[in-house]
Amino acid sequence: MKKITLLFSLLFCFGLNAQVLTEGFEGGIPAGWTQTQVTGTTDWITAANNQNSSVQPRTGAAMAYFFVGNYVNRTRLETPALDLTTLTTPVLTFYYTNATWGGDIEELRVLVKNSAAGDWTQVAEYTLNAETWTEVNIVLPDPSDDYYIAFEAKANWGRGATLDDILVDELSGCLPVGSLATTATSTTDADLTWVAAGSEGNWTYEYGLAGYTQGVDQIGGGAVTEETASISGLTPGTAYDFYVQANCGGTDGDSTYSGPFTWTQADVGQACGTAIAATVDPDCTTPLSLDFSTGLEGGASCDTFNNTVLWVSTTAPASGGIEVSLSEAGDAAIFDACNGMELACGPLPLVIDGLTPSSEYYIAVWKDAAGSTAVNDLCIISYTAAPAPDCAETPIFPADGAIDVTAFGDLTLSWTAPSSGPAPTAYNIYSGVTSGALTLFATVDAPATTFDTTVGAYSTEIFWSVVPVNEGVEAVGPCAEWSFTTEDAPPPPANDNACDAIMLNIGDASTGGFYTNVQSTVEANEVGGACYFNGDPASTTTWFSFVAPSSGEVLISTEDTGTGATLDDTQITLYNVIDCTDLTTAFELGCDEDDDNDVVGDGVGLQANLLITTLDAGVTYYFVVDGYNGATGTFDVAISDATLSVESFEDDAAFTYYPNPVNNELQLSAQKDIQNVSVYNMLGQEVLRTAPNTMESTIDMTGFSQGAYFVRVNIDDTVQTIRIIKN
Repeated sequence: MKKITLLFSLLFCFGLNAQVLTEGFEGGIPAGWTQTQVTGTTDWITAANNQNSSVQPRTGAAMAYFFVGNYVNRTRLETPALDLTTLTTPVLTFYYTNATWGGDIEELRVLVKNSAAGDWTQVAEYTLNAETWTEVNIVLPDPSDDYYIAFEAKANWGRGATLDDILVDELSGCLPVGSLATTATSTTDADLTWVAAGSEGNWTYEYGLAGYTQGVDQIGGGAVTEETASISGLTPGTAYDFYVQANCGGTDGDSTYSGPFTWTQADVGQACGTAIAATVDPDCTTPLSLDFSTGLEGGASCDTFNNTVLWVSTTAPASGGIEVSLSEAGDAAIFDACNGMELACGPLPLVIDGLTPSSEYYIAVWKDAAGSTAVNDLCIISYTAAPAPDCAETPIFPADGAIDVTAFGDLTLSWTAPSSGPAPTAYNIYSGVTSGALTLFATVDAPATTFDTTVGAYSTEIFWSVVPVNEGVEAVGPCAEWSFTTEDAPPPPANDNACDAIMLNIGDASTGGFYTNVQSTVEANEVGGACYFNGDPASTTTWFSFVAPSSGEVLISTEDTGTGATLDDTQITLYNVIDCTDLTTAFELGCDEDDDNDVVGDGVGLQANLLITTLDAGVTYYFVVDGYNGATGTFDVAISDATLSVESFEDDAAFTYYPNPVNNELQLSAQKDIQNVSVYNMLGQEVLRTAPNTMESTIDMTGFSQGAYFVRVNIDDTVQTIRIIKN
């Protein structure tokens, strides 16, 4: 049993100095807690291990855990409403880990709000490697009787973020500080920082070589009245530890020491505080030589793989623009100050303008070749932005205000190039459904003034604007905004529902995309077929029916005839429907998604072809044609008796077979090569397949059970089925 457990999910307290919340996640994510998926669809879960089993629950058998293999997903795990008015000074205590995987680390943030309708406020964040359980204490701001706490995790492809032993209780004693960190300000100097857990205003810190014994081997330390301390006399490349103690005074006394926090003092170029000075060279005659073997992991927003980074600093020229390049493929990020705001990040050469002349900027540089430590030349040259072009002129198609524009077909946007100003080198196309709120949609290299696209929505007004670009500089504008409205949606197909199924006769076949599932809907209790890929649901179904022939054998095909059908990927499900108004009475008899049983004999393609051999003659059956993954378009349907047309097949190919009934061996003979032979039992299951590619073939049926079988023969790319009785 955990030391901290949940009693009825929460303990709401009505007196002072009583716990408001304890949670150890032993029973899973508790009832009443909610999850908000800020980005992506990953939830917090409970687990006994993290991604590589390097972390187990701090106490008990479970912990909260967030992991997904990407750099995108972000989810908040939120408490129910808490009444903090029962506490004088409410404190949140919890333990977390976010272990690194090759330099990648999940991000964990704590947010609070003091009403259900209030805005979340971030009170702490944890983005450094924590491979063992780390204690956090936070005095909760603005307490209320309707208070919420959220733990927000962002995926960074580390080993996962974990939480355990959460407690909201009265402040007791002097709380230890958290979020210890260091920043190198030179190769020999560093700033130590931490975050107070309470309201204390005094702290004691000490530091020494990594692994030193406190109070014995420390190098230095002292008392401070701010949450930082500047130290000097450090040796680059050497590892150090530091500790911090909160000094609360009075009856609360001093906290326990937090630490050690271990860091390695940055050498030249390993941090922005030790950046290598680089001058802007007008023609790059004296590039800066960078030895990447001395770099450290870490970079900026576009460094998604924690490459080896070196830092340089430079002073912006009078032009206010620079171009950064490297003799090997690489990337860079530009910052307005050391540990300041990122201004640009991307592949080299990287160009930026609008800088303040004579101001210092910091650049993180890394190479694309993972693990490469070769010496490279870095060039920083002055950049002057090209003159801005004029705006594009009248749209050609669609005309401004056009209506009934195709919604799902190919659409070619076209416009008139500017008749004055510098010639554009490209065009940025902006679009959206709200006037004045357009976003970049595509970029087209000049001199082209067209762009092929699709809309994908009926009855929608689309706003668009074309902004010419000259060497990366957009027209000043604002450039004109145009609009067009797409066509109205057609009505659903006549056979959208089961009761409106189109009755087909055996032998019917359509060509040229005769049927459509555009705007088709899913009715109540309609589900996807058992064979649908990855359990996909029914989505864009249309219904058909037929009366089974006396043979009880039919082939339903949507195989593309090449005469105009646009639905390239179909799915077929056959049903016995008792009551078409209630699809809970529809029982699946067969299903095909991609010609799964190679019925047509070509072994390729995405069109469905369903062979059924066990129907009751004279009974009406229903089937649906569905578009894979919601796809819509036109399609063809053919339905035939699988035992018919054998005579014409035999005549055309001079095909014979004997004996029938067969005891052990079935002899096949033709005047052309027999390409493929497949044998099916009465359940439609393939029990034998062979590819003789000869004019004579023997099918060994010795081990087959007594009864009827269907033999599908492919000769000269023509396929037919014969019915054989096995004695």
